Order: sequence, then C-alpha cells, then structure tokens
Amino acid sequence: MTDEVSAVTEETEPPVLTAATVTLVEGRTFCVSGTSGGMEAEVPQGTFFRDVRVIPDWQIRVDGHRPHHLTVLSQDACSTTLVSLVPTHGAQSELLPERRRYVGEGMREDLRLRDLSTRLMRPDPA
Repeated sequence: MTDEVSAVTEETEPPVLTAATVTLVEGRTFCVSGTSGGMEAEVPQGTFFRDVRVIPDWQIRVDGHRPHHLTVLSQDACSTTLVSLVPTHGAQSELLPERRRYVGEGMREDLRLRDLSTRLMRPDPA
C-alpha cells in the first residue's frame, strides 16, 4: 500500500460587495457600481449581459478628480440617478456631476455636469 499525500493549496477569498453599491437589473442585464457611479475591474462590479461582464471599468474624472458620492435617486430596478460632487482644494465644491444610468440590452449613461458657481468659466485653449 502506498500513502499519497494531497497537496494543500491555499485559496483566497473572492472579493465581496460592500454595502456601498448600486445594482440595476433589467432582464438578463445587470450593472453593479459604487455609489458615485464608478465601476472597478478589481472588484465584482461592472455591466453584465447574459452573465458576461462587458464593461469591467467605468470612471469619470473632472479636472483630474474622481467625484465623491452625495446621493442615489433610484427611479426603478433598471434606472437611477447618481449625484456626486467634485473635490476641490480648500474651497467649497461647486461642480455636481449627475449620472443618469439605464440598463436593458446594455447600459446607457447620460452625464450632466452642473456648475453652481457664479463666476464666469472659460475653456482652456488647446
């Protein structure tokens, strides 16, 4: 008789969704993101169609900054509005990105950037 010793392999735990996620579902499509609307490929987030992740990473930046979550205004199971603010250096933030997201046979997102300041903004010459 021979003794066989099984090799023990250490398994890592899969990433876990935190309470700070937003999930939209319509038919075979679903979308999981953070509360500011961003999706990161390293965690179980993204847009999935027929159990295949078709959008693993989805981020916006305003002037190089990622927006911070303010609120989520859910309309129904397949659409929501995510309202954020853009962090600024020392001053009160006056830019509010609004992301209106819909899922169906894919994902659609309408982005609206609201400027609450009273000063005149001019685009940078390119």
